Amino acid sequence: DGVFFSKPLDISIYVIDTNNEVPVIDFPNEVHVKEKSLIDTVIKKIVTSDLDRDEPFRTVNCNFASDTDPDCQIEFYIDTNVLKVKRNKTLDRDKGRKTYPCLFECLDNPLNVRSQGQNKANKSFTIILDDINDHAPVLMTKDLQCSENLNKDGEVGEGIIGEDIDDGDNAKIDFSVLSIVDKETKNDIQESFNISKIDSDYVLNDTLKKVHLIAFEDLKGKYGTYEVTLHMHDEGDPMQTTDPDPTLTLTIEKWNYQTPSIIFPENDQTYIVLSDQQTGQPLALFNNTGTSNTLPDFSATDGETKDCSKWDVKFSYTQTNYEDDKIFVIDHIQPCVSQLQVSKNFNSDLVRSKKYKLTITASVKDGAEQEGEAGYSTSANISIVFLNNDAQPIFQNSDWSVSFVEFNTTQPAKPLEEQAEYENTKGGLPIYYHFYSENQTLSKYFEVDETSGDLSVIGNLTYDYDQDISFHIVASNDSQVRMLDPRSSLNVTVNFLPRNRRAPQWKSTKFFGAVMPTFVTGNLIVTAQA
Repeated sequence: DGVFFSKPLDISIYVIDTNNEVPVIDFPNEVHVKEKSLIDTVIKKIVTSDLDRDEPFRTVNCNFASDTDPDCQIEFYIDTNVLKVKRNKTLDRDKGRKTYPCLFECLDNPLNVRSQGQNKANKSFTIILDDINDHAPVLMTKDLQCSENLNKDGEVGEGIIGEDIDDGDNAKIDFSVLSIVDKETKNDIQESFNISKIDSDYVLNDTLKKVHLIAFEDLKGKYGTYEVTLHMHDEGDPMQTTDPDPTLTLTIEKWNYQTPSIIFPENDQTYIVLSDQQTGQPLALFNNTGTSNTLPDFSATDGETKDCSKWDVKFSYTQTNYEDDKIFVIDHIQPCVSQLQVSKNFNSDLVRSKKYKLTITASVKDGAEQEGEAGYSTSANISIVFLNNDAQPIFQNSDWSVSFVEFNTTQPAKPLEEQAEYENTKGGLPIYYHFYSENQTLSKYFEVDETSGDLSVIGNLTYDYDQDISFHIVASNDSQVRMLDPRSSLNVTVNFLPRNRRAPQWKSTKFFGAVMPTFVTGNLIVTAQA
């Protein structure tokens, strides 16, 4: 048999690595960086691994993918697998983007050694800009309105809104009131208000915050326009304070507690004016004395103050007849005082003896009152009559007879049955009646009522001597007796009626007669006279 010999032989077998493993990326889905960070600020290192054994198959390089959001490559870059800031000025979350969705890819075997190819892994993630407190709050509310009838604890307007475009605590705003100054009187009523924060509506959104201005007491009498100065700061670190202190306008509207009252003119009154009037002047009243009496200015009170310091009551009018005659205007000359004047359309020839009916309205403000308010307006009806200055009332009949009982000063006055009137008018005008006689003694026995014309006996006259007495009643346009027109004089005849006011009187204290023997029944003895 043959003999075999064996000897161990060490053989080294080298397994050549191939690039057959895909890189593994260890990177979060979200990374954070502060807005406006400096260029080259490191955001996050990209950690990778590759199970291939040899280099460069296990070497992994990462860069933004070609189809990533373009802004990612504009604002950021990857340097040796480290994500960094590329530009800082545009990284402003308050005015620009707050997040950037990005995509990067990682390749092994960077140089494609031995033509082994490259394995690729992708990673989607989001870069979130964290806020820095770089903005102070801004007051968004410019105006607030309420009424003076707002009671204690009532809310003024719809709230005060501020904006801080930062985020989180940096955007929380604290409000306080520094002053509330009346723009006219300069009075500060800051102590009448308070700021209230209501959790349920404080946060309107990420940037807008709201608080409420609350009345600390009833606001009656505090109407006016105020400048409200606020202090505002956020709750960031470091804190940002609004500078200068912002202001808004607070308007406290007047509330009408009482209806205005007209002082003049009086309701249902007739005012007689001259047919010759001047525009821009008060109406000249009708008279025959040559004086310059004018219609008083219209005046009113606002119902709440004696000097019209709250409401400036203004007058207007409506004309209820002769509507086509646009002859009146009202000139507002001072608070609560106006003047009735004639317009440029006034024509004295067309208005003579006409009686214009006007409704005069005094108003504290236009529009309709709110629920609970007193009426804004009150009215008075007046009439305006235009007459010539020399116009006189006349009687239709020239004679009037009347009877009185003699020797009686207590008997009722006799109503004047023959009333005088102005021509072309239908009553309502002032007429003055006067007693007139050339026998001045008669004025001691008779009296004529100046306004009604009623005739009274004021002295004792007797039937024996004064059976018929005559005199005149004169109608005039003023308190003076004038005989400008004979028709203004009424001839009055007074007939006195006798009355049984005396006891019989004997004509002598003694009467004598004789009885003769021859007398028979029926013979006259004596005659007694009374």
